[in-house]
Amino acid sequence: AGIARGAVDLLLTPNTREPYVEFAHMPMGTTEEVYAKLAYGEQELESIARAFRITRIIDASLNIAVGLAIIPLYLGPNDFEVDAFGAFVIIGAGISVISGLISLFSRTEAERRWSGYEELLERLDEREESAGIQLRYGAMPLPGGGAFSLGGAF
Repeated sequence: AGIARGAVDLLLTPNTREPYVEFAHMPMGTTEEVYAKLAYGEQELESIARAFRITRIIDASLNIAVGLAIIPLYLGPNDFEVDAFGAFVIIGAGISVISGLISLFSRTEAERRWSGYEELLERLDEREESAGIQLRYGAMPLPGGGAFSLGGAF
């Protein structure tokens, strides 16, 4: 199980250093360069989040599968009788299943960053849709009279 998880980590965990260095060294002298840098950063952020998600799901699935497979493999030949060592095997298998479930339902930092970026884009889109001329007005009583306020945004 440890070997399989190590292989998954080595083979599937993305290298975030290269995109970071490339992004940091992209020029921002013109508007086109700024948009190109933004597009590259967005593409890499999504790609890295997707790769970490795949790695997390495979790793968690391996934890769960190994935890569940150990019980019949170890206890089956012993007619499912549990001795002191068998109790430790069951406890270890249970821990493996629980940690796999936690990993399966916990997002990685890269996934949280991509999700946060998507939420930011949605909020900006909503703000652009509601943009335009907006007027606000109000009235309130004052001692000896009243007040009227008018405000606007565009």
